[in-house]
Amino acid sequence: QRGGEYANLTTFITSPNAFETMETAVWKGETASVASFSDGIQMLALEMPAGTAFAPFFVPLFQTVAKSTDELKTQKSLTKLLGSPNFRAKTDDDCTLALAALKED
Repeated sequence: QRGGEYANLTTFITSPNAFETMETAVWKGETASVASFSDGIQMLALEMPAGTAFAPFFVPLFQTVAKSTDELKTQKSLTKLLGSPNFRAKTDDDCTLALAALKED
């Protein structure tokens, strides 16, 4: 939820009012990659105030996922990034990130 009464206000998907407060968008076109992330990453992953994806954050991550041949190695690499001192210096909140990308040929 963006623009709640308080900064970092979270409405959990299991909450009774989740679908009334959830921000959604319909994408018409070809999809090559999808991301889902917790609010601890939003200020790094989104261009504010529009709330659109920040390409310099996502492009290298999606390229890594699309080129991956070892899921466990890629997962460990992304976990290391999210826990790195440089990344953690930019947020003190939960940093959960799920990525999916079509494989590159």
